[in-house]
Amino acid sequence: MTIRSMTGFSKLSSETELGSITVEIYGLNHKYRDIHIHLPRIFSACEDALRKKITDAVARGKVRVVVTADSQSSGDVSNYTVNMEYAGAYIKALRKIQQEFSLPGEISIDIFADNREILLTQQLYFEDNAALQCIGDLIDQALENFFIEQEKEGVQLINDIVSRIKLISDTTDCIEKETPHSVNLFREKLTERIKELQVDSAVDADRIAKEVALYADRIDISEEIVRLKSHIKHFSQAIDKGGIIGKKLDFIAQEMSREINTIAAKCNNVSISHKTITVRSELEKIREQVQNIQ
Repeated sequence: MTIRSMTGFSKLSSETELGSITVEIYGLNHKYRDIHIHLPRIFSACEDALRKKITDAVARGKVRVVVTADSQSSGDVSNYTVNMEYAGAYIKALRKIQQEFSLPGEISIDIFADNREILLTQQLYFEDNAALQCIGDLIDQALENFFIEQEKEGVQLINDIVSRIKLISDTTDCIEKETPHSVNLFREKLTERIKELQVDSAVDADRIAKEVALYADRIDISEEIVRLKSHIKHFSQAIDKGGIIGKKLDFIAQEMSREINTIAAKCNNVSISHKTITVRSELEKIREQVQNIQ
């Protein structure tokens, strides 16, 4: 299964029986699925059906769909009717006020321009299946292009993540190989220190063995290494399987971070410490990338 990014853009314009219609789709990162659709008023009856279509197609992310239409189909030119009865009563009332208070001036047509009780608009709305079918087909085509863009970006993201998880895997192997060396290095330093203090050799051999054993137990990271390798394998398998894996990858990366932090806290070997920094840095970059994966 393909892996998609959550970001993307698609734009499609077409001349239809409803006029010239343009569909634009914008995709952004989001923890869940968040759909927004903006339609001209004449197509408002289609909103619920179109929203369901988009919701069924999108698994995760914030998606904004904007449908625009030219003046022929957008209803900018409306039919007007005049409420003559109301207009006559309105004029009589104005003249009565003028006479009552001896007010100057003439009653002009301008007073009716913004009076919605006199000039009534009749906006046409498309509520038939033809409008829904027409816009739905355009949205389907725009979504197809939108998904292609998301898949292209998804490939780039996964390639980057795979290279980083490979580095983490190799570095983990190096840490595992260096752990016994840390114990041997501690034994050598402890032995040299005891010799410098000129402690009885019969006593110090037993003491050294005990101290080395305690140190080895304290810095033992074998369990953490096993779990970290298991998480790396699980992470790679999830990528190979594909599909909607963004949340899963993020969770596994969190678990890897927990293990490498424990390893860093246990070891006082400079070389291993540097390697844990490398792993943590790569994991941080991976977590930033998976935030954009569906």
